[in-house]
Amino acid sequence: MAEELSFTTPDPASEDIPFNETFFGYSVLALVAMLLFTCALAVCCSPKCQCVRDQLSDWMRGRAQYRFRRRLERATERRLLLAEANTGTIQASVANVIDEDPALAYEYRRKRERIKRLEKQKPKDKPPALLGRDQDDERIERPLRRFSAS
Repeated sequence: MAEELSFTTPDPASEDIPFNETFFGYSVLALVAMLLFTCALAVCCSPKCQCVRDQLSDWMRGRAQYRFRRRLERATERRLLLAEANTGTIQASVANVIDEDPALAYEYRRKRERIKRLEKQKPKDKPPALLGRDQDDERIERPLRRFSAS
């Protein structure tokens, strides 16, 4: 019975050291990540990568030019629309532009209302070009009448 209760200590030289798989996995993963980072850094600094960066900047420049052209087209549409608002005629193409852009529709309506107000204020019998000329003629005729009457 005494032999059964005695514990023997194993010999440290003969026993294998336990292998920790998770530590080994993380260390391999870290080495692979460092290797990939080094390769990516080498590729990005190479002259070939400059071509990719140039293509990307050209694409971005193209997008900026597209946005500028679109803004210019919208400004041209706005000018055409307001010119048509002045004449009182509207075409189908401009009507589509009004439907798409609420700010432009508001501007068009405001311009048309202003023109209608001005038309109501003007006398209908004489064109506006003759109004100034008639008033000048009356001023010239008054002194002549006085002179001829005396």
